[in-house]
Amino acid sequence: MKLNVVIKVALDDKKSRTKAIKTAVGIDGVTQATLQNEKNQIEVTGEDIDVVLLTTLLRKSLKYAEVVSYSAVFHSTPADSDDAKSTNQVMAALIASPKLHLLNPSSNQPENNIAAAPTIATQVLLQQF
Repeated sequence: MKLNVVIKVALDDKKSRTKAIKTAVGIDGVTQATLQNEKNQIEVTGEDIDVVLLTTLLRKSLKYAEVVSYSAVFHSTPADSDDAKSTNQVMAALIASPKLHLLNPSSNQPENNIAAAPTIATQVLLQQF
């Protein structure tokens, strides 16, 4: 799980900023470390970061470190966008297609109301693709 951790540290001079970045990047799973100088914070992003280890190492090297926030980062996957594209294609086909005559399953009579049977209309259109 991708995590985003913000830790408040003492960033007094250039040497302490360098120590903070080197310590954060040295932890397994860290992909990005960013300093926020005006807030005296370091923001660390990565996969399965050990926050306790990170904070302990920062305390050892900088003498002060406090966890401000710890949150999971969620991103949409390419599979989700593919599903959205296929849904958009079906909706476009529904809009562009001429009037559909669906059979009412109970009476085998044509039914002109598409809103009454949207799942059947979708199934018919999906079979066309």
